[in-house]
Amino acid sequence: MMPNQNDPCPCGSGKQYKRCCGNKANRKSSNPFGKYNTIDILQTIAALTLEEENHGKNLRLEESALEAARQPNQSKKNIPFEELRGYLQEEYELNPQEDPPANLFTEVVAFEGGDHLILPGIIQSPAFILNQLLSGIYHWRGVPLSEQFTTNCYHYVKAILLLSDHMIRKAGLPRYLQGVKRGKFISFPNNGKLNKFKKAVFFSHEEIQVLFDEAAVDIQALNPFLAVLTNPAFQQAGLVESPFVKQPILKLQDGYLVVSPATLTFALIKVLQSEAEAIGCVDDVHKVYHAITWNSTKKGLQVMGFKMVDVPEVPFPVHPGVETGYYQIDDDKIAAVQYVAMSRPKNGFNLKTFEAERSKMMADLAALPQFAGYKFMSVCIPSAMGNDLMMPLSAINQCQTLLVNSFEFDALAQTRRIKAIDLWNYTVAREKQIPEPFKFSMLSFLDEFTIYREHEDSFYLSDEGFDIGVWQYGRSQSFIASARQAEDAHCMAMRKTDGRIAKTFVIRKDKYAPIYLSTDDMRAGEICYGVEGFTPSVWVEAIKEVEKPDPKELTLYIEFTDAISYWLWQIKDDIDPYLAQIDPDCIQFTFALNDLKAFTELNDFYQRDSEVLAKIQITANGDTVHLVLPKELLSYFYGADNEGDRILVKALLTGINLLRVQKNLAPILDAEMDQIVEKNAPLGRKKKLFVHHTSHNWIIDNNGLGKPRFIQKYNTSEVANSIVGLLGQHCPPPGEVTDPALKKRLPIDIVIKGLLPHLKQVISQYDNESLLIRLLMLNESLVQHREMYRIKTPTRIACFVGQKQHIIDTMDRMADSSRTTTAVRCLIEHLAAEPATGNKMVSNTAIDELVAIMDAIISWGSLGDQLTYELFDIRVGVLRTGRIGTEKTVSRKIFDPFYLEKVKENVQDAEKAFEHEFPVASSQQGNAAGLPTAVDTAFRAEFGITLTRVFDFLYFIAALGLKQATGYAMMDLKTLKNQATNPPEPFTDEEFNNAIEFLSLRNRGKVEKFPKGYEPYDISPWRMSRRLSLMRKPLILVDTPDKANPIVFWGARQALVCADNIKIQCETDRLRVPDGGPVKKALATFVNAKSAGLVKSVLQQLKITGAIIDSEVFISPHGNLKNEEDIGDIDVLLIDPASREIYSLELKSFAPSRTVNEMIQECEKLFSSLSEKGLIEKHEIRHKWIENNLDKMGKLYNIDLTDFNVKSVFVTKESMIFPFLKQAGVSMPFITLYHLEKEGYECLKKL
Repeated sequence: MMPNQNDPCPCGSGKQYKRCCGNKANRKSSNPFGKYNTIDILQTIAALTLEEENHGKNLRLEESALEAARQPNQSKKNIPFEELRGYLQEEYELNPQEDPPANLFTEVVAFEGGDHLILPGIIQSPAFILNQLLSGIYHWRGVPLSEQFTTNCYHYVKAILLLSDHMIRKAGLPRYLQGVKRGKFISFPNNGKLNKFKKAVFFSHEEIQVLFDEAAVDIQALNPFLAVLTNPAFQQAGLVESPFVKQPILKLQDGYLVVSPATLTFALIKVLQSEAEAIGCVDDVHKVYHAITWNSTKKGLQVMGFKMVDVPEVPFPVHPGVETGYYQIDDDKIAAVQYVAMSRPKNGFNLKTFEAERSKMMADLAALPQFAGYKFMSVCIPSAMGNDLMMPLSAINQCQTLLVNSFEFDALAQTRRIKAIDLWNYTVAREKQIPEPFKFSMLSFLDEFTIYREHEDSFYLSDEGFDIGVWQYGRSQSFIASARQAEDAHCMAMRKTDGRIAKTFVIRKDKYAPIYLSTDDMRAGEICYGVEGFTPSVWVEAIKEVEKPDPKELTLYIEFTDAISYWLWQIKDDIDPYLAQIDPDCIQFTFALNDLKAFTELNDFYQRDSEVLAKIQITANGDTVHLVLPKELLSYFYGADNEGDRILVKALLTGINLLRVQKNLAPILDAEMDQIVEKNAPLGRKKKLFVHHTSHNWIIDNNGLGKPRFIQKYNTSEVANSIVGLLGQHCPPPGEVTDPALKKRLPIDIVIKGLLPHLKQVISQYDNESLLIRLLMLNESLVQHREMYRIKTPTRIACFVGQKQHIIDTMDRMADSSRTTTAVRCLIEHLAAEPATGNKMVSNTAIDELVAIMDAIISWGSLGDQLTYELFDIRVGVLRTGRIGTEKTVSRKIFDPFYLEKVKENVQDAEKAFEHEFPVASSQQGNAAGLPTAVDTAFRAEFGITLTRVFDFLYFIAALGLKQATGYAMMDLKTLKNQATNPPEPFTDEEFNNAIEFLSLRNRGKVEKFPKGYEPYDISPWRMSRRLSLMRKPLILVDTPDKANPIVFWGARQALVCADNIKIQCETDRLRVPDGGPVKKALATFVNAKSAGLVKSVLQQLKITGAIIDSEVFISPHGNLKNEEDIGDIDVLLIDPASREIYSLELKSFAPSRTVNEMIQECEKLFSSLSEKGLIEKHEIRHKWIENNLDKMGKLYNIDLTDFNVKSVFVTKESMIFPFLKQAGVSMPFITLYHLEKEGYECLKKL
């Protein structure tokens, strides 16, 4: 009778049938293994293990090897390729024990200063365990190990790692290869590749002898790893007990065959454990393993933002095998981190006792007065040295719990992206969002965390509910792969101070260049970068003037080290042959900054010294080039060109020549040096290092600022999950909302009845001043970050990514940046109108929550406008998951392409503006330049102060704010007024009072109230050009007991952004002022006059030989072209005899729409209504007139236009939303000035 899959296997192994013989019971074909040479079969199966598409199919490969070993045959006949493939694919279609692989296909073990590639197979984290174990045995000095043990281990380790490394390199596999499990069948590579792999797994006696002699390894070290086919265990063992698992090598008459490449590392760990048992030092080996792992865990904690705190009131629990540390992870959050050594054989660890001590520790922390109002997290990091790891952990009341093993924690830290707060959010999401049955699944932490990250930092897996199909083991492989590949940890050769060559451990600096950081030097505070890809190892090191430079000096050293490393990488192909002749092992480039103070003060750097190359002191000694860089070089790094970089490259080449001369080698010829420079650093914007003084652009001043924090996906998901509950009775029933009135009302209800009250409630908990300051500082850092990104756009494109990739990157980065900046500004506006009244501590997670709520208000408010104005028909409904869902088609089809065009335009603007980023004057520019006197007069009449003086005031408060160097500015109103008498042009009392009135946001009691003269539009966060916005009013007046003297808060950089914004709004007639007032009239006149500027710009792009080009060609009774009715003018007319085309260009200098209201206005201008023709219809009338009157036009321009084709085109200054909204209904194409500037006449010919 056939046993069930879960029944005990009849073979007596004690395993379930499905995990033992159940895989073999239904053979469809006879076993061919007994007919052919066993060694050839085993060699072929071993070779298949090296095929990356077989990643995760190891059990089947090992099982087939075991089956072949049970039928030893010395026949000279090898199994045919097709027969073996057919048998394996038919009979080894699957193995129920195989799970998706979590490991990479290849990994690195560092030992004796060198990299050794391994195949980790399906055994969890062998590379991590072995790296930690070897570091503990050979580098941890806290626990002495016997010399006999360390000597024996050296031979075992070196022997196996040498075999593994040479095998993988012979196969041509790179380090950190992810591997792809393709298809369910065992994959067979082509014959050529298979034969290459077969050769890779075999080592002749001579090959082994050479390898081992070079490494001084005793060949007897292989003995514990050698399997014997006559071993009876082959006939009796199940798959897990297969001798090949612990003895993966066969010794043959002519050499050695690695039968099981993927278990070499596992076998090595087992041999080291056995050796420890034999010598009697098992406990000591476990001690050093856990000491080194806890040490590396603490470094990981630091990288992830865990800040150690001393809490003497709560001593660490003393428990065998447990290390504890207290860490602050946010302003109001404390984590107790406990490393648990699970594999110490005699440590006396008791889970029940540990749980009790852990609960008491967390309770004691929560009871401390200094932690009143804090939140707590218990982090447990169990660690085992190669054993199965199971540690159930109970929840603690009012405390988040995180259980992550040491290997997975190491992967988290390696990403350098995951922070402590991310782990906090994960624990909260897990507790709230995962259904109870799945909280106790067998998925690892990292599997769950990967699923969480892949779903926008949420366990909301689909709109249909909790998707079980996603909840699978092995999801973490992509996460681990990205972490390993991003860090790319390995060894590089380096010459030490005593002259010997040694290997040092390095990690990749960033993803753009093969530049690596020495971890040893980082720990020692040195700045030393390795550049990979050369025949010798190449290093760049800063020789510091002082041992501990200040942050500004340190940044300089890092930037120069980075620049020299970059340029060496760029000229690698040209100089590598020359370097290899000097020294095949290692070449070093060192540099010093002559007069460090001059480099940091940046004085007198406008004038360039033409003799600067001669002033660089270049010396060479042995294998080292040393540069002493003079202060005169700074002037070359200030400017839009890369002449400074070119000089640096010339200096490096000169140093290489000095080395070559010392070695009696021919120098690089001057002509070739020039070619190398021109080829790799052509004069232009390929500029790795530049000096940019903040006196020229105050916005980029980072004094007092931290790194910006962007909107968090976790929080946006939490807000989305909360909306139905916040709506309560106002929420529609589940299903799609089809009633038009209800659908229009729903977004308004979500904002007014759900999100806004929720936002008020959350804000009310916090101290107003603390929250306002945090938001102002965040806004300042966001503004500075955005400006620096803009400025560096041309150099980033030239040095690294190219324009196409930069646009893609910008779409990703700027989306979050824009959302965050908008939400933060609106939060500041909210606080100004309705101050907070609580005393709760403000934390990063508090800010994250507020930003997400405000972002949702903006999003739903905008959707409400879209539905109200019937711009789109968007499906909305209440999902079964408890969320309110909206159709995303509009975003994908309309907004995404539109935003892509805007990003392209921004990139073009940044490239055009780069030439102007390095002015020779040291004063900040920015007033009413370009605006007519009439606008100033109108402002004075309407607001009591001219626009010029408004700008002067904004720059005055910006300068004043930057002097405070705190990331925000504050001052009481009377003191600010006194300060306003100090500028070169002091402000009168009238000017000061009117400037404050024009530029200040005040307490209105309730945010939904608006002052007299304002409208609901002005308080709606999703609408642009609001009069009560921080972009219009950057000063926040906070009440004090002295009502006449409030505290004024502001951000210096925001004041500058405000000045730019007001100027742009004036130039585009978007400044919201009362209709019919003097300012509105003056701006309308000014904007109409500006249209001539667009005509001039277009004409500059249309210089075509033989073409007739004219502008402002009127078609009217008295116009150039006679017609009874005045039908307007052709803004630009282009007649091309060569192509027989006539182009009628209608030019409009519209400002692009940013809100639904503005989109509606844009559409109304372009499309006809019942009462008025739209711009498109007017242009269509002119188009038809030209087609019907070619003779009149020909007569005017003295050309025969018979059979000419007429094309009418709209040209706007920049991309508009309209062409994307009305694609099907537009009768003529739209292009922009950007298109003309980039492509010229060609962009018209393509239409």
